[in-house]
Amino acid sequence: MRSGQRTALVILVLAISLVTALLMLPAPQEGSKDGLEPLFPGLLPEDIARVELSGGPLAAPVVLELVDGDWALAAPRPAPADRTRVGMLLRAIVGLEVGAPIDDAQLDAYDLDSSTAPGVTMETAEGELHELRVGAETVTGGTYLLCEGRVRPAEGLVAQSLPTDADELRDRRLWTGSVLGSRGLAVTGVADWSMERADVGWRLVYGELPESFDAAGSPEAVLQLLSSARVHRFPTAPRELAAPLIELTVADELGAPSRLSFGPASSDGLHPAAVPFQDQIVLVEASIVEALVELVAGPADPEPGVGPAED
Repeated sequence: MRSGQRTALVILVLAISLVTALLMLPAPQEGSKDGLEPLFPGLLPEDIARVELSGGPLAAPVVLELVDGDWALAAPRPAPADRTRVGMLLRAIVGLEVGAPIDDAQLDAYDLDSSTAPGVTMETAEGELHELRVGAETVTGGTYLLCEGRVRPAEGLVAQSLPTDADELRDRRLWTGSVLGSRGLAVTGVADWSMERADVGWRLVYGELPESFDAAGSPEAVLQLLSSARVHRFPTAPRELAAPLIELTVADELGAPSRLSFGPASSDGLHPAAVPFQDQIVLVEASIVEALVELVAGPADPEPGVGPAED
């Protein structure tokens, strides 16, 4: 046999051996990547009906509960929850992928031995519990987790997905009514008038509208602004709203009123507000109140002596 033929035969044998070895390797688990597997296989965010967060930067445990299809904070104080933020939290936790368990792991070596380590407990509607504790970062930018008594490395910095305060999960809307379904709008304070939706557009019930007010569009603009406005901050101490700067009453399609009151700006430049959707006085940005005042009362008069610049 010639030298070239022997070389070709050797290469063919090696190729066949390599293919055979590859075929004998165990198949990767479905859905796994780089040796990772789901921490909660088969669990979906919509399966969760209750979540408790504890430890870490939280001053007190935070409890979320699904009530009539909407998420609500049950602790540290009852309040509506932001469904978008809760959904992001659940997807981040339920979708965690982890590596193989670490044998004979000492919890203190991974910052998992303390009750102050961030913890998450999820409960399904059927009462099935899923718990984990969040520990130290891995050298590759991941996180060590304790789940079912085993320490496992997870991808990403899990702690960044967890809230540092209950207010991060609160619904920050000021008004939850329907713009198109509202039948009436009344204003007191900086202006005094009332309008109701007629068969065609809006009509004035009493009071005088500012010259800049467009009877066909401005009521819709006020309602749109209320619908999009958000709480800037929840006060850490109880606040009071003494004399409102502007007060709006919106009647829904059945005539039921919702009252929203905004006070003068405080020393921090924020306006206290009392609104039906929040159970306490909240703080809103000055730009929201200024826009409301301009819509319902017209642009502010220029200060005396202030006019257009001369050429």
